[in-house]
Amino acid sequence: MEAKDQSTLVSGPGWARLWLRGDIDVNSADGYRQAVRAVIDQAPTTIVVNLADVPFMDSSGLGLLADLARSGRDSKATIYVVEAAGIVRTAVRACGLDQYVELVDSADPRLAELPVASAEPSSS
Repeated sequence: MEAKDQSTLVSGPGWARLWLRGDIDVNSADGYRQAVRAVIDQAPTTIVVNLADVPFMDSSGLGLLADLARSGRDSKATIYVVEAAGIVRTAVRACGLDQYVELVDSADPRLAELPVASAEPSSS
């Protein structure tokens, strides 16, 4: 399955929510890059990236998050990385990306206040 089939983007005025699924590594990063680029191009002020279904991420995936964080910093966006667990959460912290994105779980009250909170990926 290609990475483009493993990402779902839902957005509205000022916000974007991106669900990523599967391993994000050197072999799949280009497909995910398209999804990340779509978010960056919208320049939302709130970005939520759900990584609940990402069991592994290498430096290619961390680079994608860094691109998103860099863009978010430039546009003064708040970026929430939701449900990053295990090795993915450890990697995000180890490389210092947690200084630029908010690592949260889906029950975080800050998410409940956002219009993006009720957005769900479409079934495909």
